[in-house]
Amino acid sequence: MIHNTRLARAALKAFVRKFSTHRQAAHALGISDTQMSELLRGRRPLSPALLAKLGLKCVIERVIVRTSA
Repeated sequence: MIHNTRLARAALKAFVRKFSTHRQAAHALGISDTQMSELLRGRRPLSPALLAKLGLKCVIERVIVRTSA
């Protein structure tokens, strides 16, 4: 899975700022406050489902590099 982690975390932090507490933001996303903490600290990757709830999407790129021998 490849996505811009900085952008995704920034979107998550912006979402959290809309609420009084992290717990309220976690509840709005349907995750536990422990999961929210782990996401904000970078200990857990943001899932495609969570990215979708933030209005983002996961982009998977496949790059094949061929060298001439």
